[in-house]
Order: sequence, then structure tokens, then C-alpha cells
Amino acid sequence: MKTTITKLVKQSLLVVITMAVFSSCSKKDVNIEATAPSTIMEYYNFLRQDNIGSFTIQQSKSLATQNFSSPVTTVGGFFTKAGKAIPKGDVQIGNLLFSPNAAYNYEYGNRGIQGEELYGTDVVFKLNIKNTNNSVATMGANDDPTVTDTMYVPKRIVLSSPIWSNDNTIQVGTKIEWNVDPKNKRGVVIILDYDPAKLPYNQGETPPAGKRVAKAIPVTDTDGSYTITSADLEGFEKGTNIDFTIGRANFKTTDAGGGDKYALYAYTIVVNKFLVNK
Repeated sequence: MKTTITKLVKQSLLVVITMAVFSSCSKKDVNIEATAPSTIMEYYNFLRQDNIGSFTIQQSKSLATQNFSSPVTTVGGFFTKAGKAIPKGDVQIGNLLFSPNAAYNYEYGNRGIQGEELYGTDVVFKLNIKNTNNSVATMGANDDPTVTDTMYVPKRIVLSSPIWSNDNTIQVGTKIEWNVDPKNKRGVVIILDYDPAKLPYNQGETPPAGKRVAKAIPVTDTDGSYTITSADLEGFEKGTNIDFTIGRANFKTTDAGGGDKYALYAYTIVVNKFLVNK
């Protein structure tokens, strides 16, 4: 079940990214329960729980493109208790309506849908959980049972510092600044990740040497800023390029009674590559 859900939504999502920071490292390198901050563990434990449905709205932008309008990706699906994806009725998230796509393992989702107006608002998730037996059940009075719940979707995160340039660097004292969301109670997560296995190399050559280093830094969303410390950069070699991610997310579990759980979540992130300068 958990593996199926993770595969379905692994296009991104702050929950998945923070989970990947720890779980994709070898067990010898990282003890998740021992080293992950409590905020990250909330995300991690949420994703690990058993659900028979999982739906999200998600948006990822780069530092260079964060001020341009772009589509919101919506992904989700229903599953049997054994973890097999199945089609059910329509799903409505705010003003967006979705049906299962048989060509993509009954995924509910669509690339290219504009949903930016949902960020910073309380969004209604309406899940038609009627088993359709491979046909589509549309929303309507005769389509009960329906699971309905409301969740706050955090404001889209935008960085005001640093600004994008062709030679972005990160060092002790680098100030990260973003727009504050007063209604966001789950804080902001900053992720620094260096993975030599992802570096380009020619076919036949040995992959670049070095050990993966990943840091997840949870901060509050009240001040709208964070200054990089020496501890944050510990383990990252000078001159290496690291993947930087900052974002906020919200999530909740809802049910239709009888113990059947459905996961709802939303996230917004900005990503960039930085050259470590010590």
C-alpha cells in the first residue's frame, strides 16, 4: 500500500522530498527515526500510514521561474487494501474535477490545469468513493457515499532572497527570505542535498566518488527568513553543487467511517542549485 502510494505521487511533493532525503540514503548513513527533526517526522509518518486513497495539489518552481504563472499538478488515486489501484467516482478539489485515467493506472490527475487560486485558501476535497466496476461515477445526488473534508492549502512560497543569477552560491551567512503565510502552522522546510550519483559522467566511466550529504532544516513561518549556519553546511565540500529546496505543506487524514483512511495534502516549493562557498 505505502509503496503504491509513494510511486503514484513521487513526481515531487514536499512530503516525498523530505522522505527521500532520508530514505534514499543507505541505512548505514541515516537512521531516520534518530536523526530526522520532528517536523520532518510528521511528514514521514503521515506518508507511511495505510490509506486507501491519496490526493494532493502540488506546485514546484525554480528560483528563476518562481514569478511566472505555471500549472498546478494534481495527482491521486484510490487503492484496495492490498495496494492495487482501482477506479472510483469523480474527485473534486476546490473547483477542479477529476476522473480516473485507465491509461495511467487509474490515476486521478491532469497536467496543465491552472489551480493557483487554491493556494492560501481553505479547499474542499470531495471524494466519490463509490466503486464503479471499471466505469466512471460522476458527482451527483445519487453517487453517495462521498467523503468530504476541508484543508487549508498554504500560500505559494516565493523567495525574495537570494535572487537568481548564473553563479548562485551558498555560504555561512547566506540569508534566505520568503513571503510569510500567517495561517501556515506547519512551518517551512529547507533542504540541502548533494548526491554525487546524480552528477553527469560519460558512459563507461566510474560515477563520481563521494558520499551523499543531505540536510533538512525545519523553521517557523513567522519571520520569513533564515540565515545559513556553519552547521548547515557541515559535510558539504567547497565548490560542490548542491540541490536546494524550500517549501511548505499541509496534510491531513480523513475517513468515511469503518476505518478506511484517505490522505489529503498540498505543497508549494522553490528549487535551485547552489555552489558551496566556504
